Amino acid sequence: MFVRTGITMSRIVHWLLLLISLTLNLTSCSDRSSHSEEMPDTVSFHSVDLEGKIAVDTFYSGLFKPQPVPGEHDWLANHHEEGETFGQFLSSPRNKLDSSRSKIYILPMWNFMKGKSPSIELLRQYTQAYFAISVKTLPPVKPSTSLFSPRVHHDYGNVQVHAGKILSYLLKQIPDDAYCIIGVTMMDLYPDPAWNFVFGYAAYQERVGVFSFSRFDPSFYNEEDTTDHKLLLMRSCKVLTHEIGHMFGMAHCTAYHCNMNGSNNLQEADAQPLHLCPVCLRKLQHVTGFDIIKRYRMLESFYGESGFTEESKWVRSMCEFLGREVEGRR
Repeated sequence: MFVRTGITMSRIVHWLLLLISLTLNLTSCSDRSSHSEEMPDTVSFHSVDLEGKIAVDTFYSGLFKPQPVPGEHDWLANHHEEGETFGQFLSSPRNKLDSSRSKIYILPMWNFMKGKSPSIELLRQYTQAYFAISVKTLPPVKPSTSLFSPRVHHDYGNVQVHAGKILSYLLKQIPDDAYCIIGVTMMDLYPDPAWNFVFGYAAYQERVGVFSFSRFDPSFYNEEDTTDHKLLLMRSCKVLTHEIGHMFGMAHCTAYHCNMNGSNNLQEADAQPLHLCPVCLRKLQHVTGFDIIKRYRMLESFYGESGFTEESKWVRSMCEFLGREVEGRR
């Protein structure tokens, strides 16, 4: 069994410096016409004291936290993963975001019962703010479930469909200008006969992914229907952006508590944050070239309108921190 024992302060300093290297380029992020492959892995400071101040201020203020030690049934206790540095991300194969492939498409699949799933339009809005590129919704489809190796879950009696076969289906649906396409469904998913279920599944080099809302509905577990619509939206936003993150080439994060952490169960997924850690944020910004503070402001607006109070507060604190560091360098 793989058990995480924590991270050292030297690693914390290294990862936080990656975040600061982004902030020092804020004024130019929105002006780039192309996405350079030459972004430095570190940034020079005038003194070691400043490096320590930034690391301490950011880490101990609680803006970013190390990933918790996993419980017996959590992801890292059952899947040995080393994580991925920014340098490893640069050297790994990934799809290119350019003018010919510049949009994310969301494809609703099968039925969505009113009150059992969040608004597809709200998910589109959130995804567009999160990745800072155009996101479109395709007309819903209802292919025969017999095409996707359906089975009945042994505990709950719900029908599950094979996630890998959905990916094969999505490969035939990709629009010409799509960076990627993701199917969303109320059908429960499994990736392999030996697996119990997955929330989502993606093949990022093929630019396809799928995720399910089904286990976010209490009635899935034969419980009384007490659907919390705000929690339902938050869970859906979290899983959707996690899966699309894979399609931008990001592996699971094993250092910070981050939206790119793996999850084995609903409790573990609920405990994970909506935001990206410094390392994963840098990866995404490298691909899309977004203005970091502008992106955070768009997310803050969505969080406020959706009643995500803690997330809105976190974003405001992060923008204040970034603003202080940028002003300090001028």
